Amino acid sequence: RNVIIAYHPHFIDIYPATITRELARSRLGLNKAHRVLLYFGGIRPNKGIEDLISSFKTIIDPNLRLIIAGAPQVDPGYVDRLVSLSTGDDRIIFKAERIPDQEVPVLFGAADLVTLPFARVLTSSSLALAMSFARPVVVPDLGCMANIVTPDVGWVYEPGNMAELTLIIQQAFSHDLDVMGDLALQRIATYTWDDFAIKTLSAYGIG
Repeated sequence: RNVIIAYHPHFIDIYPATITRELARSRLGLNKAHRVLLYFGGIRPNKGIEDLISSFKTIIDPNLRLIIAGAPQVDPGYVDRLVSLSTGDDRIIFKAERIPDQEVPVLFGAADLVTLPFARVLTSSSLALAMSFARPVVVPDLGCMANIVTPDVGWVYEPGNMAELTLIIQQAFSHDLDVMGDLALQRIATYTWDDFAIKTLSAYGIG
C-alpha cells in the first residue's frame, strides 16, 4: 500500500514538428525500401549496444539498416570498440554525438522500429520518446518496461537472450508497424507530466 507508481511522462509536442518518412530518410541517405531500426539514447555500456550490433550483423537482409544515435557518455574508446564491432557491415549508421533537437524528429521519422537492448535499466526516457513519436519498440524485460510495452505496441524479450532479440527483429516487419506505432502513441499519451508530478508529490505526502 505504500508503493506509488509514476510512469515516465511522454514527450509529445516537445520536439519540433515531425517530418514525413520519405523526407527523413532522404536526409539520412536512406530510401523507402529500407527497413530501419533505430537505437537512440546515451552511448554507454549498460545500454547493451554491443548485443544489438552483434544480433543485427547475423541477419542477412540487404535492405535492413541500423542507426545508432546518441551522445557518448564514457571515454571515446568505448565508441571506438562499437565502431570496430560494426566493421564490415555498411548497413550500420553511427551518429555518436549529441543530437540537436531539430534532428531528433528526423531520426525517429526515418525509423520503422526502435530497439533498446538495455543490459541494466529501471526505466527509460528513450522508450517514452520512441512511443511519443509513434514508433513500436523492442525492449528487454527489465525494470518497468514490460508494464508499458504490451504486445500491441512492441516486443519484450528475455534480457541477454540475443537469439530472441534476433528473431524479433527478423519477424517484426511482417507486422503492421504503423498501426503498432499509433497504439504506442495512444498509450504513452496517457502518461502525462501533470499525473507524474501529482504522484511524485504524493509519495512525499505533499498535495
